[in-house]
Amino acid sequence: MKKNYNTLLLIFVLVFFIFSCSENLTQLTQRYPTLYNTHNVNDIVNLYADDAVFEVAGQFSLNGKNQIRDITKYDSVLNIKMSVSNIETFGDSVFCNLSETNDWLQTAEIGEAHYSVIFVFKDGLISKISASANPETAKAFNNVLTPLLIWAKENKSDLLTEMMPGSKFIYNAENAIKTLTLLTEWKESTR
Repeated sequence: MKKNYNTLLLIFVLVFFIFSCSENLTQLTQRYPTLYNTHNVNDIVNLYADDAVFEVAGQFSLNGKNQIRDITKYDSVLNIKMSVSNIETFGDSVFCNLSETNDWLQTAEIGEAHYSVIFVFKDGLISKISASANPETAKAFNNVLTPLLIWAKENKSDLLTEMMPGSKFIYNAENAIKTLTLLTEWKESTR
């Protein structure tokens, strides 16, 4: 009888541990957009491990807090607002959907972007975020960025080179302002 009691106790402890970890990761994941929406860059960056990776499939991969801080500043300048939904945990990972909007998306008339995201946690910090735009979002970006870049190469090549040295876009606060200005000028020129 005592053996069965110990086995049941062990099972209870393991189940409790699994559910408490899942709830904790869910809370950490929900905290991410909550802090992001405050635009407090330091608080947001403190959610990450020092060697964290942040990547959006087919667009960019950033390594470490310094690069993540730069894209966080970029997002903050553009007045980003985000939310997560459909959160599921598995081990140290969280799978969810993320929706975002910002001044650039509004000006581009995209409105809101949607991603499938995987958060990986280590010691209560984000060690990796891997996002993939859903097909509609990817198409909407392409429909804006392709003609915008063609126009910018013809009309604002110096600015484009400044923002994209070596054809690689640099995410920072200054480029957030420049991208919004460039988008606005392009839209005005095509009216």
